Amino acid sequence: MKESYIEICTRLGVEARPEGWAIWNTWAMDGQPISLVLVDSSGTEGLLTNWSRGIEAYPITPLPAQVVLTLQGWVTPMTLSPAGTRRLGATRPTYRTLPMNPDASGGSASPAG
Repeated sequence: MKESYIEICTRLGVEARPEGWAIWNTWAMDGQPISLVLVDSSGTEGLLTNWSRGIEAYPITPLPAQVVLTLQGWVTPMTLSPAGTRRLGATRPTYRTLPMNPDASGGSASPAG
């Protein structure tokens, strides 16, 4: 992302905080791409560390209390899990973002990747 942390928080409509936020690109129950803004950035860091080493660790659906915001589309580049990479036949992570619709929120989420 080219914006600063403060600019990203402003664009998303969340307050900048020292511990940061986690953003998951995932799919709603109807298959539409959505982004979840979560308060648990440390758990997400651990998940990405495992994935970067090829370890297939899968998150469960975040607890409702962890989800601060749900947005239509993906607001960050996509990082695929090892299984997602194999399923798509990708040799490196796929980066794809969709325009963010700031008026859209809600929807149920399935696990990332």
